[in-house]
Amino acid sequence: MDLRPAPRLLPRPDMDSGDAPRVLVIDGDPAGRELLVDLLQDAGYRVEAADAPGDASARIREGHYGLVVADVGADPLVGAAKVAQLTRARPGLPALLVSAFPDDAMRARAQLLGMRLLAKPFHAETLLALIGDLMRRDGERSVAP
Repeated sequence: MDLRPAPRLLPRPDMDSGDAPRVLVIDGDPAGRELLVDLLQDAGYRVEAADAPGDASARIREGHYGLVVADVGADPLVGAAKVAQLTRARPGLPALLVSAFPDDAMRARAQLLGMRLLAKPFHAETLLALIGDLMRRDGERSVAP
């Protein structure tokens, strides 16, 4: 699966490194984590990575992130619950779940938790469009009366 972005998806001129949104990527697979990090950095996001929910929990408590992207692994229902637990530390923090094993139960669980679910394999353009949508929605919520 080639997740490298097309040239038109490279860093946007309106995002310099100081004001680019911060994204936390959680993925237990080093190769998958590196691909996601590289893709998001190439798209202009400031990205940090964690390989486990425990590490991610400390980062979420200490830092300000605009989004969490989490590969929920081989047991997506358990993975979704762990991500939900993480985001409770920062209510309203948007999360995108990524899974190679999506099924109806996983889709329902993600929806119940207020999270979006992206099935693998996916195109880089799809991932970036979904992340952009989640970031915009979060921005609208944070400025709403």
